[in-house]
Amino acid sequence: MGTLTGTYPSLEVIMNLVRVYQNDWLAGATNTPGEGQITTDTSPQTLPALNASIRELYRQLRNVGSPSLIRDNVLINLPANGATGPNVQTYLSQQGYFDGLTLQPSPVLPGDLLFPEFLWEQQTGSGLPFVPMFQPQAGLPSPLQQSTRLGVWEWRGGASFTPGAGGGDALFFVGSIAPITIRIRYKAALTQFVSPVNFPNTYVPIMDCEDVLAYKTAYKISSAISGMTPPVADLKANAEAALSDLKLEIIRRAQTIEYHREPYPAGAGTTSNAGTTNTF
Repeated sequence: MGTLTGTYPSLEVIMNLVRVYQNDWLAGATNTPGEGQITTDTSPQTLPALNASIRELYRQLRNVGSPSLIRDNVLINLPANGATGPNVQTYLSQQGYFDGLTLQPSPVLPGDLLFPEFLWEQQTGSGLPFVPMFQPQAGLPSPLQQSTRLGVWEWRGGASFTPGAGGGDALFFVGSIAPITIRIRYKAALTQFVSPVNFPNTYVPIMDCEDVLAYKTAYKISSAISGMTPPVADLKANAEAALSDLKLEIIRRAQTIEYHREPYPAGAGTTSNAGTTNTF
């Protein structure tokens, strides 16, 4: 009822294991052994629980830096600024590119980008090597005038989807007076499945993950149907565990920024006593 392509498991392989763990592996509606009578492929709880397990697995793998969830060398061409000045910021989001004056429908962020890790830049068409860009620890600077490079970037959310106000989670820049090609390395959000699904021929792109996904899915479904109502304490514990994963991901994201102690102003940290200067 399902096979592996290499070591990528099909949804059917995972669900067959779920039914084994739930002791629901007998013949069902079509009298086929293994299709189950409670958690079938078409049961209303099956796909939501499986997707929840997949999301949980992806979060946990991102938090340990799994290479399966990394995309690299993704190139995006950004046009020159439509406006310049110390108050101008540009951004790239799923809705388009705001050039400081106009929200253009393209380019856009990759559809599977969850958050960026590192960026490099090159003047478009120059053929020069890409040079690293940096994340300022105190946000974007306010340049007297934009130059022919971006230099810095910041990942943050916008308050709305109106031009100049953000645009959801987005890459923000001070912009450039020349077209720039950026190269992005980012963490990706992988597949979520929508009904109808061909379980035998649909695969989860994580090697050797069928056991952990089957256990997670069996637990989610079984805890929901045991005694009809899940214990409140279990719901709270599961919510706290999911929140812990999210917080850890935010912490790991923040660790990609180089933080430095703010220097003391000139003359600070010295006192004078009887002609002797003491430094502390």
